[in-house]
Amino acid sequence: MTLRRITINKFKIVGVSLCILIFWTSFNVYGNQKYIIQIAASKTPLNINELAQKKSITGSIKEIKGNDWYRYYVGNFNSYNEASLYAKELVNKSELKNVFIRKIENVPEYNEKDKYNNLTEQSTDSITKIKINNSLQNEAMIGHKQESISTDTIVKDSTYYNNNQTKKISSENNSVSNLDDFEKNLSNYIPNFIKDIFNSYSKEKYNFRVILLFLLIVFLFILNVINVLLILIYSNQTQNSTDRYVLVHKNIYESALMSYVLGETNWEQTLKKLKKYNLPQNREILSSILLNFHENLRGVADQMVPEIFVKLGLHHDAIKEANSKHYYKKVAGIKKLTFLYPEGAMQIIPQLLNDPEDIVSAEAQTAFVRLNPENPFDFFNALTRPFTRWTQITAFYIFQLHRRNIPSFANYLDSQNTNVRNFSLRMIIFFQQLENIPEVLNMINCEVESTRFLAIKAINDLRLYNGKSLLKDKFQDETQKNKIEIIKAFSNIGDKEDFDFLKEIILSGNVSLTLEVCRSLYYMGSEGKEKLNQLNEEMNGELELFIAHISDPRN
Repeated sequence: MTLRRITINKFKIVGVSLCILIFWTSFNVYGNQKYIIQIAASKTPLNINELAQKKSITGSIKEIKGNDWYRYYVGNFNSYNEASLYAKELVNKSELKNVFIRKIENVPEYNEKDKYNNLTEQSTDSITKIKINNSLQNEAMIGHKQESISTDTIVKDSTYYNNNQTKKISSENNSVSNLDDFEKNLSNYIPNFIKDIFNSYSKEKYNFRVILLFLLIVFLFILNVINVLLILIYSNQTQNSTDRYVLVHKNIYESALMSYVLGETNWEQTLKKLKKYNLPQNREILSSILLNFHENLRGVADQMVPEIFVKLGLHHDAIKEANSKHYYKKVAGIKKLTFLYPEGAMQIIPQLLNDPEDIVSAEAQTAFVRLNPENPFDFFNALTRPFTRWTQITAFYIFQLHRRNIPSFANYLDSQNTNVRNFSLRMIIFFQQLENIPEVLNMINCEVESTRFLAIKAINDLRLYNGKSLLKDKFQDETQKNKIEIIKAFSNIGDKEDFDFLKEIILSGNVSLTLEVCRSLYYMGSEGKEKLNQLNEEMNGELELFIAHISDPRN
């Protein structure tokens, strides 16, 4: 427990540390930024006094020299809205027609009194240390009559425009547009309530909010991972606690019940030891213990187990489970009733033989075989659900283990259920029920290929010589698989009267059928081998490879 708590605390510390690191980095990168208003640009220096006088600008003008251009700015603002308001005021009071806002980052702190005129004259070396963000703010372009954005214009002494600078600004604007589009697409995957909080908090402080949005997604992902880990740890602890509870109570109950079965204690004393046996979980533990007793105890002790089951009222729980809507509860209920309360099982099992859930119907079918020693397969007459191969194997195992009475399986050959017919044919072959020959021969005319196949196999295995003519008549219309089975039958029930029939099959040219005919002739005795050699000579040795194959002891 101590190790798990330490692990949880480590996850919490790592998660909180990552969150603090992410937001501390974002505030440091994006928090220290300023906005200024560009009023002119020129490739040659301008006289600031003349520019201020000509455009009627009363504020202080700042000149910053770039690679090829001299740019002139006024103001210094902490937010975009402040810069926008001042830009409107500047356009209204001066003769400037076009101004736009730029953002600069990592700007040294200025005094509050220089809010609008704080960009004082500096040397060129000092100025170039300021990182100018050349992205345009599309909303910021303001005119006298209407607000507009000039994404392709830079004022040069308010008289001409430079084409090269226009292309550069357009490229920068496209980058901004691409980031905005990315932000919109990314925001589609964010829940609305988080998006509203994010917009209300970050709209006034950050320009490229997509970065902060991405960091928020990373934070949510980390939070989700931590939640999943905590859920897994909690589930593991709960499961361990449940296992310990079951183990402790199982040992107590098993000891008490074993003492009663062996006659060491009476029922009243045993009942006192079964503390809290009315709890659902504890009653389930008691049922599992009694099932284990039934499987491992024999004699008088085994006969006492159903009595204990009824005394504790566990048979009522089993009946409820068998009538449940959940298939796994139905299976558990059928199993408990079958072994521990057979009287109640026979009232419920017939209703579940055709249950929509295959696993439930299979459990009910095998339980019927177990609980009906006189007529274990009587449910065939009412069966509409599949009687699967696995259920057939289980039912046959129970049938043989408990030495049930062998019924006449010919009674079930007229069933509409293909699985029932095929199982009955297999049982007729296994138990050599020769009294059912007429019914078996009738199955040759069945529409289902698998049923006809088993009928042909029954003729072969039971040596039904009177079925040869029927096999010959049906041969041409049969499938490849059934044709091969018919040819196999002639190795046991065929004679020299069938040589012509087998010869025609060889002449048909089908390799698989020819190989099987050669094998049947080879095992029909000396006459068959002689006929096979004769056919080989007539066909100029074409059957030599077939004869070599079937006569090889390795095959």
